[in-house]
Amino acid sequence: MKRIFLCITLLIVLLLNYNLSAISLEKNAFSFSDGSGSCREETERQNALKYATKIKEVVVAENFEEFTSMIHYPIAINDYYGEGKYVVVENKEQFLKLDKKIVFNEHLKKSLKTNEIFGNWRGFMIGDGDIWFDTVYPHTYFKIKAISIFD
Repeated sequence: MKRIFLCITLLIVLLLNYNLSAISLEKNAFSFSDGSGSCREETERQNALKYATKIKEVVVAENFEEFTSMIHYPIAINDYYGEGKYVVVENKEQFLKLDKKIVFNEHLKKSLKTNEIFGNWRGFMIGDGDIWFDTVYPHTYFKIKAISIFD
């Protein structure tokens, strides 16, 4: 009887530790806002959540080089010059010439703190449309397709 009690107690302790570690791991992970992404398959939604987390890590670390490799070119960056104007960047080399401080501004970093993404038939959105990304043909990997910089 003591062995059964000991086994059950040990099992409860292990389960509690597992649940607590899962909570702490998920604290920084993204989730979908209510009902978003329902037109996407579950596997694609889960992969989108992982990719959003990767974008967040790269922006927070200000790894401009890696960020440029996550982009689908050509890309329009909204409000780069302010006043609602945008710039079209044709390739990675042009993107690397942009001002890192403008791209990785405080607004973009703040939008990544929401930990929610929205998904529909157009793709997946972080923040209020600050970054849009989606799968790229042949639908096997994600790339950033739009960036909006609001200061």
